[in-house]
Amino acid sequence: MASDISFEERMDARKAEQFARLDKLNNIGVMLILLATLWMMIPKLMASMAGTNALLPELGPALLMLTWAFFIQDLMEDGAVTNSRIGGATAVLWLPLMVIGTWTINDSLGPMIGGIGCMGISYLLYRESRQRLKVGWKTIRYRAVMGGLGLVMSLSLFVVEPPVGSILWIDLGLVGLGLYLVISDSVGGDDKRELRKEFKKSLDQAQTRLLQLKSEGVVVDQASSLITTAGEEGHIDPNLGLKLIHEALDDIERTLAMSEDVEAIKDDAYAAVEEAENIAPTAARPRSALVQGDREVELGSLREGEMLYRQAKIRAGEVIEWWGKAEKAIIKAKNLISGLDGEQSLHLKEILKESQEKLDAEKPKLAYEFAITIPEQAEAIGEAVENAEEAVEEAKRILEGVDGLDTNLWGERMSAATTALSKGNHALARGLSDSVVREISSEREAMEDVRRARRQKKKLSAKWVNRPDAGEWQARWDELSSAADEKQWSHAATLLKRLVDDLDSETESGEEAEELLQFVKDEWRILRNQLEASGIKVGDEQRRDCEASVGDAESAHDLSDWQACLEALGKADDLMERLRRRV
Repeated sequence: MASDISFEERMDARKAEQFARLDKLNNIGVMLILLATLWMMIPKLMASMAGTNALLPELGPALLMLTWAFFIQDLMEDGAVTNSRIGGATAVLWLPLMVIGTWTINDSLGPMIGGIGCMGISYLLYRESRQRLKVGWKTIRYRAVMGGLGLVMSLSLFVVEPPVGSILWIDLGLVGLGLYLVISDSVGGDDKRELRKEFKKSLDQAQTRLLQLKSEGVVVDQASSLITTAGEEGHIDPNLGLKLIHEALDDIERTLAMSEDVEAIKDDAYAAVEEAENIAPTAARPRSALVQGDREVELGSLREGEMLYRQAKIRAGEVIEWWGKAEKAIIKAKNLISGLDGEQSLHLKEILKESQEKLDAEKPKLAYEFAITIPEQAEAIGEAVENAEEAVEEAKRILEGVDGLDTNLWGERMSAATTALSKGNHALARGLSDSVVREISSEREAMEDVRRARRQKKKLSAKWVNRPDAGEWQARWDELSSAADEKQWSHAATLLKRLVDDLDSETESGEEAEELLQFVKDEWRILRNQLEASGIKVGDEQRRDCEASVGDAESAHDLSDWQACLEALGKADDLMERLRRRV
Protein backbone atom coordinates (compact mmCIF):
# COMPACT_ATOMS: atom_id res chain seq x y z
CA MET A 1 0.00 0.00 0.00
CA ALA A 2 2.87 2.37 0.86
CA SER A 3 4.43 1.82 -2.55
CA ASP A 4 1.28 3.27 -4.18
CA ILE A 5 1.99 6.67 -2.57
CA SER A 6 4.26 8.89 -4.69
CA PHE A 7 7.34 10.66 -3.36
CA GLU A 8 5.67 14.08 -3.72
CA GLU A 9 2.67 12.94 -1.68
CA ARG A 10 4.94 11.62 1.09
CA MET A 11 6.86 14.91 1.13
CA ASP A 12 3.61 16.91 1.32
CA ALA A 13 2.39 14.76 4.22
CA ARG A 14 5.74 15.21 6.01
CA LYS A 15 5.61 18.97 5.55
CA ALA A 16 2.03 19.11 6.82
CA GLU A 17 3.04 17.13 9.91
CA GLN A 18 5.99 19.45 10.61
CA PHE A 19 3.83 22.52 10.08
CA ALA A 20 1.25 21.21 12.56
CA ARG A 21 3.97 20.69 15.17
CA LEU A 22 5.38 24.15 14.54
CA ASP A 23 1.92 25.65 14.83
CA LYS A 24 1.45 24.00 18.24
CA LEU A 25 4.84 25.29 19.39
CA ASN A 26 3.97 28.77 18.16
CA ASN A 27 0.66 28.77 20.03
CA ILE A 28 2.43 27.65 23.22
CA GLY A 29 4.98 30.46 22.80
CA VAL A 30 2.27 33.07 22.33
CA MET A 31 0.43 31.85 25.43
CA LEU A 32 3.64 31.98 27.49
CA ILE A 33 4.35 35.55 26.31
CA LEU A 34 0.80 36.61 27.15
CA LEU A 35 1.02 35.04 30.62
CA ALA A 36 4.41 36.65 31.24
CA THR A 37 3.04 40.01 30.10
CA LEU A 38 0.06 39.65 32.44
CA TRP A 39 2.39 38.66 35.30
CA MET A 40 4.49 41.78 34.67
CA MET A 41 1.57 44.17 34.25
CA ILE A 42 -0.52 43.35 37.33
CA PRO A 43 1.99 44.55 40.00
CA LYS A 44 2.91 47.61 37.98
CA LEU A 45 -0.71 48.57 37.46
CA MET A 46 -1.44 48.20 41.15
CA ALA A 47 1.62 50.30 42.09
CA SER A 48 0.71 52.96 39.53
CA MET A 49 -2.84 53.10 40.83
CA ALA A 50 -1.46 53.58 44.33
CA GLY A 51 0.69 56.47 43.00
CA THR A 52 4.04 54.98 43.97
CA ASN A 53 5.44 54.41 40.42
CA ALA A 54 4.99 56.00 36.97
CA LEU A 55 2.92 53.90 34.63
CA LEU A 56 4.69 54.35 31.27
CA PRO A 57 8.25 53.28 32.22
CA GLU A 58 6.90 50.22 33.95
CA LEU A 59 4.27 49.37 31.36
CA GLY A 60 6.41 49.91 28.22
CA PRO A 61 8.22 46.52 28.17
CA ALA A 62 4.98 44.67 28.79
CA LEU A 63 3.25 46.47 25.94
CA LEU A 64 6.17 45.68 23.62
CA MET A 65 5.99 42.01 24.61
CA LEU A 66 2.26 42.02 23.97
CA THR A 67 2.82 43.56 20.53
CA TRP A 68 5.45 40.97 19.67
CA ALA A 69 3.05 38.15 20.65
CA PHE A 70 0.92 39.09 17.65
CA PHE A 71 3.87 39.28 15.23
CA ILE A 72 5.33 35.95 16.28
CA GLN A 73 2.58 34.16 14.36
CA ASP A 74 4.02 35.54 11.11
CA LEU A 75 7.14 33.44 11.70
CA MET A 76 5.15 30.36 10.70
CA GLU A 77 5.33 31.07 6.97
CA ASP A 78 7.80 32.75 4.66
CA GLY A 79 6.92 35.14 1.87
CA ALA A 80 6.85 38.74 0.74
CA VAL A 81 3.97 39.75 3.02
CA THR A 82 5.43 37.98 6.07
CA ASN A 83 8.87 39.40 5.34
CA SER A 84 7.52 42.95 5.15
CA ARG A 85 5.51 42.55 8.37
CA ILE A 86 8.40 41.16 10.39
CA GLY A 87 10.84 43.63 8.87
CA GLY A 88 8.54 46.55 9.63
CA ALA A 89 7.90 45.37 13.20
CA THR A 90 11.62 44.93 13.96
CA ALA A 91 12.39 48.35 12.42
CA VAL A 92 9.81 49.95 14.71
CA LEU A 93 10.64 48.09 17.94
CA TRP A 94 14.44 47.92 18.08
CA LEU A 95 15.01 51.57 19.09
CA PRO A 96 12.28 51.75 21.81
CA LEU A 97 13.62 48.52 23.35
CA MET A 98 17.15 49.91 23.31
CA VAL A 99 16.00 53.09 25.08
CA ILE A 100 14.04 51.10 27.68
CA GLY A 101 17.06 48.86 28.29
CA THR A 102 19.26 51.88 29.15
CA TRP A 103 17.00 52.92 32.03
CA THR A 104 18.33 50.16 34.32
CA ILE A 105 22.04 50.76 33.78
CA ASN A 106 22.46 52.57 37.13
CA ASP A 107 20.17 50.19 39.06
CA SER A 108 21.09 47.13 41.01
CA LEU A 109 22.51 44.01 39.41
CA GLY A 110 19.17 42.31 38.71
CA PRO A 111 17.47 45.18 36.85
CA MET A 112 20.77 46.00 35.11
CA ILE A 113 21.03 42.42 33.74
CA GLY A 114 17.42 42.68 32.55
CA GLY A 115 18.19 45.97 30.79
CA ILE A 116 21.27 44.50 29.11
CA GLY A 117 19.16 41.57 27.92
CA CYS A 118 16.59 44.02 26.56
CA MET A 119 19.35 45.87 24.70
CA GLY A 120 20.63 42.56 23.31
CA ILE A 121 17.19 41.74 22.00
CA SER A 122 17.05 45.26 20.54
CA TYR A 123 20.28 44.62 18.64
CA LEU A 124 18.89 41.36 17.25
CA LEU A 125 15.79 43.20 16.09
CA TYR A 126 17.94 45.90 14.48
CA ARG A 127 19.97 43.32 12.59
CA GLU A 128 16.82 41.48 11.50
CA SER A 129 15.28 44.68 10.13
CA ARG A 130 18.46 45.39 8.15
CA GLN A 131 18.56 41.87 6.74
CA ARG A 132 14.92 41.63 5.75
CA LEU A 133 14.48 45.15 4.34
CA LYS A 134 17.48 45.78 2.12
CA VAL A 135 16.52 44.97 -1.50
CA GLY A 136 15.17 47.80 -3.65
CA TRP A 137 14.71 51.45 -3.03
CA LYS A 138 11.02 50.94 -2.19
CA THR A 139 11.94 48.49 0.55
CA ILE A 140 14.55 50.89 1.95
CA ARG A 141 12.03 53.72 1.95
CA TYR A 142 9.60 51.45 3.79
CA ARG A 143 12.34 50.71 6.34
CA ALA A 144 12.88 54.46 6.78
CA VAL A 145 9.17 55.01 7.47
CA MET A 146 9.04 52.18 10.02
CA GLY A 147 12.25 53.45 11.62
CA GLY A 148 10.66 56.89 11.86
CA LEU A 149 7.74 55.39 13.77
CA GLY A 150 10.18 53.71 16.14
CA LEU A 151 12.00 57.04 16.57
CA VAL A 152 8.73 58.75 17.51
CA MET A 153 7.97 56.00 20.03
CA SER A 154 11.44 56.36 21.54
CA LEU A 155 11.05 60.13 21.92
CA SER A 156 7.67 59.65 23.56
CA LEU A 157 9.24 57.28 26.12
CA PHE A 158 11.78 59.66 27.65
CA VAL A 159 10.01 62.95 26.88
CA VAL A 160 7.13 62.05 29.23
CA GLU A 161 9.57 61.25 32.06
CA PRO A 162 13.06 62.28 30.89
CA PRO A 163 15.97 60.35 32.41
CA VAL A 164 18.79 62.18 34.12
CA GLY A 165 22.51 61.97 34.15
CA SER A 166 24.41 59.67 31.84
CA ILE A 167 21.25 57.79 30.84
CA LEU A 168 19.90 60.99 29.26
CA TRP A 169 23.01 61.36 27.11
CA ILE A 170 22.90 57.69 26.12
CA ASP A 171 19.24 58.01 25.12
CA LEU A 172 19.96 61.18 23.15
CA GLY A 173 22.77 59.34 21.38
CA LEU A 174 20.45 56.46 20.54
CA VAL A 175 17.79 58.85 19.27
CA GLY A 176 20.43 60.61 17.18
CA LEU A 177 21.53 57.26 15.77
CA GLY A 178 17.93 56.41 14.91
CA LEU A 179 17.47 59.81 13.27
CA TYR A 180 20.65 59.31 11.22
CA LEU A 181 19.48 55.90 10.03
CA VAL A 182 16.07 57.25 9.06
CA ILE A 183 17.62 60.13 7.10
CA SER A 184 20.17 57.80 5.49
CA ASP A 185 17.48 55.37 4.40
CA SER A 186 15.30 58.19 3.11
CA VAL A 187 18.02 59.99 1.16
CA GLY A 188 20.83 57.58 0.40
CA GLY A 189 18.98 54.30 0.15
CA ASP A 190 18.12 54.68 -3.55
CA ASP A 191 20.95 53.47 -5.80
CA LYS A 192 19.20 55.05 -8.79
CA ARG A 193 18.97 58.51 -7.33
CA GLU A 194 21.18 60.14 -9.94
CA LEU A 195 19.31 58.34 -12.68
CA ARG A 196 16.03 59.64 -11.30
CA LYS A 197 17.39 63.17 -11.28
CA GLU A 198 18.42 62.78 -14.91
CA PHE A 199 14.99 61.40 -15.74
CA LYS A 200 13.22 64.29 -14.04
CA LYS A 201 15.39 66.84 -15.85
CA SER A 202 14.83 65.14 -19.21
CA LEU A 203 11.09 64.93 -18.57
CA ASP A 204 10.88 68.66 -17.83
CA GLN A 205 12.81 69.50 -21.00
CA ALA A 206 10.67 67.19 -23.13
CA GLN A 207 7.45 68.63 -21.74
CA THR A 208 8.70 72.17 -22.42
CA ARG A 209 9.57 71.23 -26.03
CA LEU A 210 6.18 69.63 -26.45
CA LEU A 211 4.36 72.76 -25.26
CA GLN A 212 6.37 74.92 -27.68
CA LEU A 213 5.47 72.71 -30.64
CA LYS A 214 1.79 72.67 -29.71
CA SER A 215 1.80 76.46 -29.46
CA GLU A 216 3.21 76.56 -33.02
CA GLY A 217 0.39 74.35 -34.28
CA VAL A 218 2.48 71.21 -34.82
CA VAL A 219 0.49 68.04 -34.13
CA VAL A 220 2.62 65.56 -32.18
CA ASP A 221 0.04 63.35 -30.51
CA GLN A 222 2.19 60.22 -30.57
CA ALA A 223 5.13 61.98 -28.91
CA SER A 224 2.76 63.50 -26.35
CA SER A 225 1.43 60.03 -25.51
CA LEU A 226 4.97 58.70 -25.07
CA ILE A 227 5.93 61.57 -22.75
CA THR A 228 2.76 61.05 -20.69
CA THR A 229 3.57 57.35 -20.32
CA ALA A 230 7.15 58.22 -19.39
CA GLY A 231 5.90 60.53 -16.63
CA GLU A 232 3.74 57.72 -15.23
CA GLU A 233 6.27 54.89 -15.45
CA GLY A 234 9.59 56.71 -15.09
CA HIS A 235 9.35 57.35 -11.35
CA ILE A 236 9.20 53.59 -10.85
CA ASP A 237 11.66 52.61 -13.59
CA PRO A 238 13.82 55.60 -14.62
CA ASN A 239 15.52 53.58 -17.37
CA LEU A 240 12.17 52.91 -19.02
CA GLY A 241 11.19 56.56 -18.55
CA LEU A 242 14.37 57.81 -20.24
CA LYS A 243 13.85 55.33 -23.08
CA LEU A 244 10.31 56.59 -23.65
CA ILE A 245 11.50 60.22 -23.57
CA HIS A 246 14.19 59.50 -26.16
CA GLU A 247 11.61 57.76 -28.36
CA ALA A 248 9.29 60.77 -28.01
CA LEU A 249 12.09 63.19 -28.97
CA ASP A 250 13.01 61.01 -31.95
CA ASP A 251 9.37 60.94 -33.00
CA ILE A 252 9.24 64.74 -32.78
CA GLU A 253 12.30 65.06 -35.01
CA ARG A 254 10.89 62.57 -37.51
CA THR A 255 7.56 64.36 -37.49
CA LEU A 256 9.19 67.70 -38.23
CA ALA A 257 11.32 66.13 -40.96
CA MET A 258 8.37 64.29 -42.48
CA SER A 259 6.08 67.32 -42.58
CA GLU A 260 7.75 68.70 -45.71
CA ASP A 261 7.94 65.27 -47.40
CA VAL A 262 4.28 64.58 -46.69
CA GLU A 263 3.26 67.83 -48.36
CA ALA A 264 5.16 66.89 -51.53
CA ILE A 265 3.61 63.40 -51.55
CA LYS A 266 0.19 64.94 -51.00
CA ASP A 267 0.58 67.24 -54.05
CA ASP A 268 1.58 64.29 -56.26
CA ALA A 269 -1.38 62.27 -54.97
CA TYR A 270 -3.83 65.11 -55.66
CA ALA A 271 -2.56 65.49 -59.23
CA ALA A 272 -2.83 61.74 -59.89
CA VAL A 273 -6.34 61.53 -58.43
CA GLU A 274 -7.59 64.44 -60.55
CA GLU A 275 -6.16 62.84 -63.69
CA ALA A 276 -7.80 59.51 -62.79
CA GLU A 277 -11.17 61.20 -62.22
CA ASN A 278 -10.94 62.82 -65.66
CA ILE A 279 -10.48 59.36 -67.21
CA ALA A 280 -13.04 57.56 -65.01
CA PRO A 281 -15.47 59.98 -63.35
CA THR A 282 -17.15 57.12 -61.47
CA ALA A 283 -13.92 55.98 -59.77
CA ALA A 284 -14.15 56.79 -56.04
CA ARG A 285 -11.43 54.67 -54.38
CA PRO A 286 -8.49 57.04 -55.11
CA ARG A 287 -10.39 60.06 -53.75
CA SER A 288 -11.46 58.07 -50.66
CA ALA A 289 -7.85 57.22 -49.77
CA LEU A 290 -6.87 60.87 -50.34
CA VAL A 291 -9.57 62.14 -47.97
CA GLN A 292 -8.55 59.62 -45.30
CA GLY A 293 -4.94 60.76 -45.65
CA ASP A 294 -5.95 64.39 -45.06
CA ARG A 295 -7.84 63.34 -41.94
CA GLU A 296 -4.86 61.41 -40.54
CA VAL A 297 -2.51 64.34 -41.18
CA GLU A 298 -4.90 66.69 -39.40
CA LEU A 299 -4.88 64.32 -36.42
CA GLY A 300 -1.07 64.27 -36.40
CA SER A 301 -0.53 60.75 -37.77
CA LEU A 302 1.90 61.70 -40.52
CA ARG A 303 2.99 58.12 -41.19
CA GLU A 304 -0.55 56.90 -41.71
CA GLY A 305 -1.30 59.99 -43.78
CA GLU A 306 1.73 59.36 -45.98
CA MET A 307 0.71 55.72 -46.49
CA LEU A 308 -2.81 56.76 -47.49
CA TYR A 309 -1.48 59.39 -49.92
CA ARG A 310 0.73 56.78 -51.53
CA GLN A 311 -2.20 54.37 -51.67
CA ALA A 312 -4.34 57.02 -53.35
CA LYS A 313 -1.59 57.60 -55.92
CA ILE A 314 -1.28 53.84 -56.60
CA ARG A 315 -5.03 53.49 -57.08
CA ALA A 316 -5.11 56.52 -59.34
CA GLY A 317 -2.17 55.16 -61.33
CA GLU A 318 -3.99 51.88 -61.90
CA VAL A 319 -7.03 53.76 -63.17
CA ILE A 320 -4.87 55.93 -65.47
CA GLU A 321 -3.01 52.96 -66.95
CA TRP A 322 -5.65 50.24 -67.16
CA TRP A 323 -9.14 51.78 -67.22
CA GLY A 324 -9.13 52.60 -70.94
CA LYS A 325 -7.56 49.25 -71.83
CA ALA A 326 -10.14 47.39 -69.77
CA GLU A 327 -13.08 49.21 -71.38
CA LYS A 328 -11.79 48.48 -74.90
CA ALA A 329 -11.17 44.81 -74.06
CA ILE A 330 -14.68 44.45 -72.60
CA ILE A 331 -16.30 46.05 -75.66
CA LYS A 332 -14.31 43.78 -78.00
CA ALA A 333 -15.27 40.72 -75.97
CA LYS A 334 -18.95 41.67 -76.07
CA ASN A 335 -18.85 41.94 -79.86
CA LEU A 336 -17.13 38.55 -80.19
CA ILE A 337 -19.52 36.55 -78.03
CA SER A 338 -22.68 38.31 -79.15
CA GLY A 339 -23.01 35.88 -82.07
CA LEU A 340 -22.15 32.76 -80.11
CA ASP A 341 -24.83 30.38 -78.91
CA GLY A 342 -24.78 27.16 -77.00
CA GLU A 343 -23.56 25.96 -73.65
CA GLN A 344 -19.88 26.69 -74.27
CA SER A 345 -20.61 30.37 -74.86
CA LEU A 346 -22.11 30.58 -71.35
CA HIS A 347 -18.62 30.23 -69.87
CA LEU A 348 -17.41 33.20 -71.91
CA LYS A 349 -20.40 35.24 -70.82
CA GLU A 350 -19.58 34.46 -67.18
CA ILE A 351 -16.00 35.65 -67.71
CA LEU A 352 -17.29 38.85 -69.35
CA LYS A 353 -19.65 39.43 -66.45
CA GLU A 354 -16.86 38.97 -63.91
CA SER A 355 -14.64 41.34 -65.89
CA GLN A 356 -17.37 43.98 -65.81
CA GLU A 357 -17.77 43.46 -62.05
CA LYS A 358 -14.03 43.98 -61.53
CA LEU A 359 -14.23 47.23 -63.49
CA ASP A 360 -17.22 48.36 -61.42
CA ALA A 361 -15.17 47.56 -58.29
CA GLU A 362 -12.46 49.92 -59.64
CA LYS A 363 -9.98 47.15 -60.34
CA PRO A 364 -9.31 47.85 -64.03
CA LYS A 365 -6.16 45.74 -64.24
CA LEU A 366 -7.99 42.58 -63.16
CA ALA A 367 -10.90 43.50 -65.44
CA TYR A 368 -8.52 43.78 -68.40
CA GLU A 369 -6.84 40.45 -67.54
CA PHE A 370 -10.23 38.72 -67.52
CA ALA A 371 -11.53 40.35 -70.71
CA ILE A 372 -8.34 39.81 -72.74
CA THR A 373 -8.72 36.02 -72.47
CA ILE A 374 -12.16 35.98 -74.10
CA PRO A 375 -11.02 36.42 -77.76
CA GLU A 376 -8.66 33.45 -77.53
CA GLN A 377 -11.34 31.25 -75.99
CA ALA A 378 -13.91 32.42 -78.56
CA GLU A 379 -11.50 31.46 -81.34
CA ALA A 380 -11.03 28.06 -79.70
CA ILE A 381 -14.79 27.60 -79.57
CA GLY A 382 -14.97 28.38 -83.31
CA GLU A 383 -12.41 25.70 -84.03
CA ALA A 384 -14.31 23.30 -81.79
CA VAL A 385 -17.50 23.99 -83.77
CA GLU A 386 -15.76 23.21 -87.07
CA ASN A 387 -14.19 20.04 -85.67
CA ALA A 388 -17.51 18.87 -84.26
CA GLU A 389 -19.31 19.47 -87.57
CA GLU A 390 -16.62 17.57 -89.47
CA ALA A 391 -16.78 14.68 -86.96
CA VAL A 392 -20.59 14.43 -87.30
CA GLU A 393 -20.44 14.44 -91.10
CA GLU A 394 -17.68 11.81 -91.13
CA ALA A 395 -19.65 9.58 -88.73
CA LYS A 396 -22.78 9.90 -90.89
CA ARG A 397 -20.81 8.99 -94.01
CA ILE A 398 -19.29 5.92 -92.36
CA LEU A 399 -22.67 4.88 -90.92
CA GLU A 400 -24.33 5.07 -94.34
CA GLY A 401 -21.65 2.75 -95.77
CA VAL A 402 -22.14 0.07 -93.10
CA ASP A 403 -23.36 -3.30 -94.38
CA GLY A 404 -24.09 -6.37 -92.37
CA LEU A 405 -24.13 -4.62 -88.97
CA ASP A 406 -26.90 -3.62 -86.59
CA THR A 407 -27.03 0.19 -86.90
CA ASN A 408 -30.05 1.02 -84.73
CA LEU A 409 -28.07 2.11 -81.67
CA TRP A 410 -25.61 4.08 -83.77
CA GLY A 411 -28.44 5.82 -85.54
CA GLU A 412 -29.84 6.95 -82.18
CA ARG A 413 -26.43 8.26 -81.16
CA MET A 414 -26.03 10.20 -84.38
CA SER A 415 -29.45 11.77 -83.82
CA ALA A 416 -28.31 12.83 -80.33
CA ALA A 417 -25.06 14.18 -81.81
CA THR A 418 -26.96 16.23 -84.39
CA THR A 419 -29.24 17.63 -81.66
CA ALA A 420 -26.23 18.53 -79.45
CA LEU A 421 -24.57 20.26 -82.41
CA SER A 422 -27.65 22.35 -83.07
CA LYS A 423 -27.78 23.37 -79.39
CA GLY A 424 -24.13 24.44 -79.37
CA ASN A 425 -22.86 21.53 -77.28
CA HIS A 426 -20.03 20.81 -79.68
CA ALA A 427 -17.98 18.66 -77.29
CA LEU A 428 -20.88 16.23 -76.79
CA ALA A 429 -21.59 16.11 -80.52
CA ARG A 430 -18.00 15.28 -81.35
CA GLY A 431 -17.76 12.71 -78.55
CA LEU A 432 -20.86 10.86 -79.75
CA SER A 433 -19.67 10.91 -83.37
CA ASP A 434 -16.21 9.62 -82.49
CA SER A 435 -17.70 6.84 -80.36
CA VAL A 436 -19.88 5.73 -83.29
CA VAL A 437 -16.86 5.63 -85.60
CA ARG A 438 -14.84 3.63 -83.08
CA GLU A 439 -17.61 1.11 -82.48
CA ILE A 440 -18.23 0.65 -86.22
CA SER A 441 -14.54 -0.06 -86.72
CA SER A 442 -14.56 -2.49 -83.79
CA GLU A 443 -17.71 -4.25 -85.05
CA ARG A 444 -16.21 -4.60 -88.53
CA GLU A 445 -13.10 -6.25 -87.14
CA ALA A 446 -15.23 -8.58 -85.01
CA MET A 447 -17.41 -9.42 -88.02
CA GLU A 448 -14.37 -10.29 -90.15
CA ASP A 449 -12.95 -12.54 -87.40
CA VAL A 450 -16.23 -14.39 -86.91
CA ARG A 451 -16.86 -14.83 -90.63
CA ARG A 452 -13.33 -16.15 -91.10
CA ALA A 453 -13.85 -18.65 -88.26
CA ARG A 454 -17.17 -19.82 -89.71
CA ARG A 455 -15.51 -20.46 -93.03
CA GLN A 456 -12.96 -22.63 -91.14
CA LYS A 457 -15.60 -24.51 -89.14
CA LYS A 458 -14.46 -27.95 -90.29
CA LYS A 459 -10.93 -27.31 -89.13
CA LEU A 460 -12.11 -26.14 -85.72
CA SER A 461 -14.75 -28.83 -85.21
CA ALA A 462 -12.16 -31.51 -85.97
CA LYS A 463 -10.59 -30.69 -82.62
CA TRP A 464 -13.65 -31.79 -80.65
CA VAL A 465 -15.65 -34.06 -82.89
CA ASN A 466 -14.04 -37.23 -81.49
CA ARG A 467 -14.14 -36.05 -77.88
CA PRO A 468 -16.71 -37.50 -75.51
CA ASP A 469 -17.86 -33.96 -74.64
CA ALA A 470 -18.24 -32.98 -78.28
CA GLY A 471 -21.85 -31.97 -77.62
CA GLU A 472 -20.78 -29.22 -75.24
CA TRP A 473 -18.30 -27.83 -77.75
CA GLN A 474 -20.91 -27.95 -80.50
CA ALA A 475 -23.36 -26.07 -78.26
CA ARG A 476 -20.80 -23.32 -77.75
CA TRP A 477 -20.27 -23.10 -81.51
CA ASP A 478 -24.03 -22.89 -82.07
CA GLU A 479 -24.29 -20.03 -79.55
CA LEU A 480 -21.52 -18.21 -81.40
CA SER A 481 -23.27 -18.74 -84.75
CA SER A 482 -26.59 -17.53 -83.34
CA ALA A 483 -24.98 -14.28 -82.15
CA ALA A 484 -23.43 -13.81 -85.59
CA ASP A 485 -26.80 -14.38 -87.29
CA GLU A 486 -28.26 -11.65 -85.06
CA LYS A 487 -25.38 -9.35 -86.12
CA GLN A 488 -24.02 -9.22 -82.57
CA TRP A 489 -20.51 -9.39 -83.89
CA SER A 490 -18.69 -8.16 -80.78
CA HIS A 491 -20.44 -10.75 -78.62
CA ALA A 492 -19.82 -13.43 -81.23
CA ALA A 493 -16.13 -12.47 -81.40
CA THR A 494 -15.88 -12.75 -77.62
CA LEU A 495 -17.46 -16.23 -77.67
CA LEU A 496 -15.14 -17.24 -80.51
CA LYS A 497 -12.07 -16.13 -78.60
CA ARG A 498 -13.14 -18.08 -75.52
CA LEU A 499 -13.86 -21.18 -77.63
CA VAL A 500 -10.50 -21.07 -79.40
CA ASP A 501 -8.60 -20.42 -76.17
CA ASP A 502 -10.33 -23.33 -74.41
CA LEU A 503 -9.68 -25.64 -77.37
CA ASP A 504 -6.00 -24.73 -77.40
CA SER A 505 -5.79 -25.34 -73.67
CA GLU A 506 -7.54 -28.70 -73.94
CA THR A 507 -5.35 -29.73 -76.86
CA GLU A 508 -2.21 -28.85 -74.96
CA SER A 509 -3.41 -30.73 -71.87
CA GLY A 510 -4.32 -33.75 -74.01
CA GLU A 511 -0.91 -33.87 -75.66
CA GLU A 512 0.79 -33.67 -72.27
CA ALA A 513 -1.43 -36.42 -70.83
CA GLU A 514 -0.89 -38.65 -73.88
CA GLU A 515 2.88 -38.25 -73.65
CA LEU A 516 2.89 -39.14 -69.95
CA LEU A 517 0.54 -42.08 -70.54
CA GLN A 518 2.79 -43.55 -73.25
CA PHE A 519 5.83 -43.14 -71.00
CA VAL A 520 4.12 -44.92 -68.09
CA LYS A 521 2.89 -47.73 -70.36
CA ASP A 522 6.43 -48.31 -71.66
CA GLU A 523 7.83 -48.33 -68.15
CA TRP A 524 5.12 -50.68 -66.97
CA ARG A 525 5.80 -53.09 -69.81
CA ILE A 526 9.48 -53.30 -68.81
CA LEU A 527 8.67 -53.56 -65.10
CA ARG A 528 6.07 -56.26 -65.70
CA ASN A 529 8.68 -58.49 -67.37
CA GLN A 530 11.01 -57.91 -64.42
CA LEU A 531 8.24 -58.83 -62.00
CA GLU A 532 7.61 -62.10 -63.87
CA ALA A 533 11.30 -62.88 -63.70
CA SER A 534 11.37 -62.16 -59.96
CA GLY A 535 8.42 -64.38 -59.24
CA ILE A 536 5.92 -61.63 -58.53
CA LYS A 537 2.90 -62.97 -60.32
CA VAL A 538 -0.39 -61.44 -61.39
CA GLY A 539 -1.98 -62.35 -58.11
CA ASP A 540 0.23 -59.92 -56.17
CA GLU A 541 -1.88 -57.13 -54.68
CA GLN A 542 0.49 -54.23 -55.56
CA ARG A 543 0.87 -55.52 -59.11
CA ARG A 544 -2.90 -55.75 -59.53
CA ASP A 545 -3.32 -52.20 -58.18
CA CYS A 546 -0.65 -50.85 -60.52
CA GLU A 547 -2.25 -52.65 -63.49
CA ALA A 548 -5.60 -51.15 -62.54
CA SER A 549 -4.17 -47.60 -62.25
CA VAL A 550 -2.63 -47.82 -65.73
CA GLY A 551 -5.97 -49.04 -67.07
CA ASP A 552 -7.81 -46.17 -65.34
CA ALA A 553 -5.40 -43.68 -66.93
CA GLU A 554 -6.10 -45.14 -70.39
CA SER A 555 -9.85 -44.98 -69.82
CA ALA A 556 -9.69 -41.34 -68.62
CA HIS A 557 -7.55 -40.46 -71.65
CA ASP A 558 -10.10 -41.97 -74.00
CA LEU A 559 -12.78 -39.85 -72.31
CA SER A 560 -10.58 -36.69 -72.58
CA ASP A 561 -10.69 -36.39 -68.78
CA TRP A 562 -7.15 -35.12 -68.52
CA GLN A 563 -7.27 -34.40 -64.78
CA ALA A 564 -8.40 -37.93 -63.90
CA CYS A 565 -5.82 -39.32 -66.33
CA LEU A 566 -2.99 -37.43 -64.63
CA GLU A 567 -4.16 -38.51 -61.16
CA ALA A 568 -4.25 -42.19 -62.24
CA LEU A 569 -0.78 -41.87 -63.80
CA GLY A 570 0.55 -40.41 -60.58
CA LYS A 571 -0.86 -43.29 -58.57
CA ALA A 572 0.57 -45.81 -61.05
CA ASP A 573 4.00 -44.21 -60.88
CA ASP A 574 3.98 -44.47 -57.07
CA LEU A 575 3.05 -48.18 -57.18
CA MET A 576 5.68 -48.86 -59.86
CA GLU A 577 8.33 -47.33 -57.62
CA ARG A 578 7.34 -49.65 -54.77
CA LEU A 579 7.44 -52.65 -57.06
CA ARG A 580 10.92 -51.70 -58.32
CA ARG A 581 12.18 -51.89 -54.74
CA ARG A 582 10.92 -55.50 -54.54
CA VAL A 583 12.61 -56.60 -57.75
